[in-house]
Amino acid sequence: ALTNIEKTGPYFHDGSVASLEESIKIMGKLELNKELTEVEVTEITAFLKA
Repeated sequence: ALTNIEKTGPYFHDGSVASLEESIKIMGKLELNKELTEVEVTEITAFLKA
């Protein structure tokens, strides 16, 4: 579930990523093979926190 995701860090199966923003950047690269811009990361973060 994504409820309160901003409060459930650290992230990933091993807790290796401290911030939601960093986890979004990493997954953008792994899943989309794309470096997300800061605007994209900010927008995705806001969406997940809504």
